[in-house]
Amino acid sequence: MKYGVLVVDDEPWSRKLIISLVRWKELDLELVGEAEDTIDSLAKIRNLKPSIIITDMKMPGTNAVEYLKNIRELHPQGQLIVVSGYNEFPYLQQALRSGALDYLLKPVDPELLNTNLETCIQHLNENLAGGFSDPRKYQEYLWFRKKIHQELAELDKTALERSFALFAHHFKSRPILPKDDSLYRGMKNELVDQLLGFLDEFQVDSLLTQQIRTEWEAYDDFCPPHPQKLLADVSQTYLVGLRAVEEAQGKRKYLDPTEVARYLDNHFTEPITLEGLAKLFLVTKEHLSRSFHTRFNQTLWDYLIQQRMEYAKILLLKKGVSIKEVPLLCGYSDLPYFYRVFKKYFGTTPARLVNEENQHSPKHDVKNQHIAQPRPEG
Repeated sequence: MKYGVLVVDDEPWSRKLIISLVRWKELDLELVGEAEDTIDSLAKIRNLKPSIIITDMKMPGTNAVEYLKNIRELHPQGQLIVVSGYNEFPYLQQALRSGALDYLLKPVDPELLNTNLETCIQHLNENLAGGFSDPRKYQEYLWFRKKIHQELAELDKTALERSFALFAHHFKSRPILPKDDSLYRGMKNELVDQLLGFLDEFQVDSLLTQQIRTEWEAYDDFCPPHPQKLLADVSQTYLVGLRAVEEAQGKRKYLDPTEVARYLDNHFTEPITLEGLAKLFLVTKEHLSRSFHTRFNQTLWDYLIQQRMEYAKILLLKKGVSIKEVPLLCGYSDLPYFYRVFKKYFGTTPARLVNEENQHSPKHDVKNQHIAQPRPEG
């Protein structure tokens, strides 16, 4: 089961570091958002309902006590992990009183962070599994949900309809009945949130996503908690979402490469694949690569490397980030590969670049350096 995570910190590089430390694929987690202050954080918690929240509790203009209290009131089911640079007992005490699983000191230990996330997942699973009379039934539900998620990601309408039909039949022949309303609501919310995340990824009309969200928030007021009825209605909503994606694909008559460049400007520190970009912009991989090269006279990957390498230089020379941390902050999980790319791009290693800068230009300031933008041909 894929749970959503919100990361909150007023320092962008600190958020990126935390994000880079999470074993997303192994834990089957997904990043649903980032926030840089308490106002943004509480708004995203209200709208996204992330299953797990990783947050700094001491940010500029923040009343830590009120902030953590607001989180708990807004989203009592959410799992909370607090990170902080303050090794002081009152902060630890307040975090634990607010229901935080743990209080992690910066710099965050990767193993401790992922161990806490595993515990969060266990708690979330137990909360849902507690509504099933038989643990085997819960595992069957997880299997169906994962299958539906895979087919949704593959845009396979036929397979998706078949899975929902099989899911509903399974409920009928071997009832997986909830003990109470909380389980029913949990199933409903998970399935609908899965669809909304999918539509956001494809940048489908926000009016449609808001309509779906509003209708499902009011669903419990009109429909009794009946699993088969729920699945039938969710299935129809999924098909509406798929049709919206298909329509968006049909309406896209041309690709604007500057949109792609803008996306890379904002997401170059994240894992990026050509397949993912093509799906995001509703075009083929070949068309995406060709259009970008024609517009900017450089390949998409050369542009991405340029963004990452210039950012790596800023982290090393301006932020004073350690060499070992820089690759993860720039979107590289393979450290040897990062070093090879860095040396090819700059003609030197990260360590030598830092040493040369310290020896020959001690007063050099990269504060005003900006990541270079691609220039169109001609």
